[in-house]
Amino acid sequence: MNHEYLRHVDYQYLAAVDTTAGVLVNQLGKVDRIDGFSLFRGTESRAKRYASEELLEFWEQHPRLTLREYEEQWTQGKLEYQ
Repeated sequence: MNHEYLRHVDYQYLAAVDTTAGVLVNQLGKVDRIDGFSLFRGTESRAKRYASEELLEFWEQHPRLTLREYEEQWTQGKLEYQ
C-alpha cells in the first residue's frame, strides 16, 4: 500500500509541476526555503500555508490525498489507478 501511495504522490507532483509551470510554493515558502515536493506529504495545514495559488487551484481539480485518505479510497476501489 505504501508503495502505491508513494507512486501516487510522485504522479501528482509531476502533474502539478507541469500544470503550474513549476510554481508550487508561495512567497513565504520561498523565504522559508520550502521544497515544493514536500507539500505533497505531511500535514494539510503546512501544505496550504506554503502552496502557491497555482498549486491550490491544481488541488481543487486533483485533491491532495493523505496516506489515510488514499488507503480509504484504494480499499473502496475509488481510485482511477492503483
